[in-house]
Amino acid sequence: MPKPPNRILAIDPSSSTLGWVVLASDGALCDAGTLKPKGLPHELLKQVHAFVAGKVTNERINDVALEKVNYNWQWDTGILKVVIKEIEETVKTIEGVELYTYTPQGVYGMFKIPQKADKKKERVAAAVVEIWPQLEGQVKDVTDAAAIGMLHWRKRYVRA
Repeated sequence: MPKPPNRILAIDPSSSTLGWVVLASDGALCDAGTLKPKGLPHELLKQVHAFVAGKVTNERINDVALEKVNYNWQWDTGILKVVIKEIEETVKTIEGVELYTYTPQGVYGMFKIPQKADKKKERVAAAVVEIWPQLEGQVKDVTDAAAIGMLHWRKRYVRA
């Protein structure tokens, strides 16, 4: 079993709002929030880069868990692809930090939500709030990031 990281940064990307959480090596929630980059695409990418690099450095992040987006679900896929690529490239430039990607289907499986269930995102948010009540009232992007972080933590650091 690998040595637990100091911290995990989990990100739910979109072109308008990045939901994020920081988890401790024991799975405790340390911090959560959103980034809403503004401006032209090159300005937006600078903000995403600065945010990810700053969080990883300041929070002693060893693992970054990123939601692997199904582009068919997103109307704004062009900018979203560029945002995700910027996150990936930023993580690659930081020594000692690993990037992991997870699908929404992996999250649904972790919470035992059937693939054909109604209101899957709402069910994920309810399950996340049950674990971390302090996330109640947060936007979907944050609860989605928390679910991605939990999936990463469980897959990588918890014994079955």
